[in-house]
Amino acid sequence: MQDKKKVLAVDLDGTLLRSDLLFESVCYKLSMSFFYLFQIIKWLFSGKANLKARLADGFEFDPALLPFRRSVIDFIEQGRNNGAHTVLISASNEHLVSKIAEFLECFDEAFGSDDKINLKGVNKAKFLVDRFGVNGFDYIGDSIADIPVWKEADKVLIAGASKRVIEKVSNIFSYHECIEEPLNSKTSYVKILRPHQWLKNLLVFAPLIAAHSIELEDWFAGFIGFIAFNLIASSVYILNDLLDLAADRQHPRKSIRPFAAGDVPIKFGLLTMPLLIILGAIVASYLPLKFALILVAYYIITLLYSFFLKRRVLVDIFTLTGLYTLRVVAGAAATGLILSPWIVAFCLFLFLALAAIKRQTELVSNLSLGQLGSVGRDYKVDDLLIIVMIALSSGCISVLVFALYINSPAVISLYSSPWFLWGACPILLYWIIRLVLLAHRGDMHDDPVIFATKDKVSVFCGVIIVICGVLGSIV
Repeated sequence: MQDKKKVLAVDLDGTLLRSDLLFESVCYKLSMSFFYLFQIIKWLFSGKANLKARLADGFEFDPALLPFRRSVIDFIEQGRNNGAHTVLISASNEHLVSKIAEFLECFDEAFGSDDKINLKGVNKAKFLVDRFGVNGFDYIGDSIADIPVWKEADKVLIAGASKRVIEKVSNIFSYHECIEEPLNSKTSYVKILRPHQWLKNLLVFAPLIAAHSIELEDWFAGFIGFIAFNLIASSVYILNDLLDLAADRQHPRKSIRPFAAGDVPIKFGLLTMPLLIILGAIVASYLPLKFALILVAYYIITLLYSFFLKRRVLVDIFTLTGLYTLRVVAGAAATGLILSPWIVAFCLFLFLALAAIKRQTELVSNLSLGQLGSVGRDYKVDDLLIIVMIALSSGCISVLVFALYINSPAVISLYSSPWFLWGACPILLYWIIRLVLLAHRGDMHDDPVIFATKDKVSVFCGVIIVICGVLGSIV
């Protein structure tokens, strides 16, 4: 047994760290290869301690990027300055725990699980009692699993616990101290769905607008398709955020995303993904089978993008273009409307331009930070000129396709004065070139579509284009 000076034992996952290294390592392995999923399932059957040991093997991470709780670190440092013996003890694998302790430099000892014993709950309590005696230590924890440890501790200290955990602890222990209160805001849980990205799914209504449909049944079908796409797309956004944890934490803006910042547990994201997929499938079942098949194709392509295609130069841009266009095709499938090949061609070139601008924005940001390439992407800053050429040429071709569409026989049946549509051409061309220019200057949002909805000039351009369409229809 150690000497009788004060011992301060600290939990890692959820307490000192606003995340969990077990799930961090799962996301890391999956980001390396989708096929690790089958290996992880195999390891799971060999016990949790062995699973953690296997996942820790080869898990590369930078402790400086992890979302620590500053208030807990300050509490530990204050205790150590007052003569306390500080101990980091975690159910995470011992190699990862040692790496964290070495980085923080505020612990005298560090202990974690090995491939045989999972140092959690009763096992952790027994370990601390054997080493420091009953009531021989204060303990900072955050979960129900820490209750056996608190029962053997001298002081019950809480950090990062939910209200439910705090309430349960209050019913068991006569005294406890909260070092950091739980977050009351539910905004972070909404953010993981990226509701602002649902604006892209409004493309399912494009066939209705292009066909000048006024049938309520068609618009209701489009709305159902819109909801289904929102649910499926959000499940993919969660997956992307989990796979891109390391890259997001190195990004000046993406580092505040809920999972990267530790505002939402990774475990919650892993449980939410399948739920969204199930709900999306239920909603899609009310629409024609053709729509459901397109939705399945969209999901499969997004999975391929998340695990493989986004790391392939140019392939990622073409994939994004296809995913945008699939939304339009899905809208036609949901409503039973015939999609004009002119609209498909226009969408392909316009979305290719927007996808290229998105990648251009990332490269300009990397250049400003002194980075030579994109984290998690197969691009170098030297590729900027090529990406800009793709954006400009594709954007110009989309306007050309639109101009040819105006002269096509299909327009005569839809517009009484189609010459009004010519007014949209210079506006659309100006808008595309302006987006490229703003991206070049570093004034662009990470996503040009979302940027356009907040940019006054873009909104004004959109209004003029709509007016041109309306005039062409009624005059």
